[in-house]
Amino acid sequence: MRALAALIPALFLLAGCADLGPYPSLAQRPIERELPPPDVDPAAREAADDPAIAARIAAFAQEARKARAEFDAALPAAEGSARRAGAPESQSWVVAQEALSRAVAAQASTAHLLSDFDAYTLDIARAKPISTADGERLQAALDDVQKIADFEHEQVARLAAMIRTP
Repeated sequence: MRALAALIPALFLLAGCADLGPYPSLAQRPIERELPPPDVDPAAREAADDPAIAARIAAFAQEARKARAEFDAALPAAEGSARRAGAPESQSWVVAQEALSRAVAAQASTAHLLSDFDAYTLDIARAKPISTADGERLQAALDDVQKIADFEHEQVARLAAMIRTP
């Protein structure tokens, strides 16, 4: 047992003398020369605001207002028809279903816009660093379009519940 205890330290000493083999150099790699030093303030590395992002946000906002106006134009007729809807498959029921379909079609514009805006936001975030301000503007605009989509969805669901189905 004592021989084994004396042998263990000798093995550690021999391991220290072993050939280290072809390990990579600890020298700085080319990419590491291009990165900012770790002591640089993160705020100094902040990406600048991108005017193209601001322009695209404005275009999405304009499209959202247009889609909401289309939905708002279809909503009163759908509400009136839903209130007057009679028994399933009656003439008034068919008119209500058609009016509801027009509201759903108007709602689809907002849903497509939301999907496109979401994809744009993901593409921008993956493509390059964006400024904090651009990120906040993108999120605020995305939240606004989501609120419009949620409102339209609630209205369509409410009207559909008013119209009896067979």
